[in-house]
This record gives sequence, structure tokens and C-alpha cells, in this order.
Amino acid sequence: VAAYLTSQMAGMPEGTRLSQYRDALNNVTSYQGILFEHSSLQQALEKARREKKNVFVDCYTSWCGPCKMMLPIIEEVSAEYEGKIIVAKVDVDSSPATAARFGIRNIPTILFFKNGEVVDKQVGAAPKTSLVEKIKAVL
Repeated sequence: VAAYLTSQMAGMPEGTRLSQYRDALNNVTSYQGILFEHSSLQQALEKARREKKNVFVDCYTSWCGPCKMMLPIIEEVSAEYEGKIIVAKVDVDSSPATAARFGIRNIPTILFFKNGEVVDKQVGAAPKTSLVEKIKAVL
């Protein structure tokens, strides 16, 4: 993203758009929070294979109330396991093939992958303790 923004700024005259790009570039390069994998599930699984890590996939939609309730829990778990697992997010409205492939009929659904295979699934909103237990079992 930083490289793209920098390339777009090259030769751009001073003005509002350049200022917006500078702000965006600053936000991208100085971000200190949790970085979820928003790439495709396949890309997250390939990254996990390269890094020899397991994957925790939050399958959600933008309109789902329980999905929104789960977000702070997922952020907490992500922070606690940062560097140990890859946390990916998949909007199943944008990726119906993923939903079909893994039989996701209810949201939120959390998939737990080990060695590229689903080893556990959490359907519906769940407390943090339940997610941590499943992650520990996968690890």
C-alpha cells in the first residue's frame, strides 16, 4: 500500500489530493494496531504455510450484529496470539465461494486451520474463553 501511494504521489502537483495521499501514507506507515489479513483466504493460507503458522478466520458480513459484537473479542484474541497465528477476516457476502466451500450457513463463523485444513469451527457469537480454548487446541 505504501509503495502504491508513493507511486501515485510522484509528480502530483501540490493540492488537496496530494495532501490526502500524504495523510493516507502516514496512516499506513505509522499504524501500530492489529493487522488483520484482508487478503483472500487462499493468500492467508499460503502465508501460514510459508511461516509455519495456523490460521484463525473470522467469517462475517458488514450487516451482522453478532459479527460486530465479536469484533472486540477477535481483536483481543489477535493481540494475545500475535506472531503465533495468522488472523484473517473474510466477508462472506464478498466471497460466496468461500462460504460454500466451507459450509458456512450462519455468521459469525470462525474457522480454525492447521496445516491448511479446517480442524475446528465456531458458529455464532462466542465468549473469548471459548475461542482461546480452540486456539490452544490447534496450537
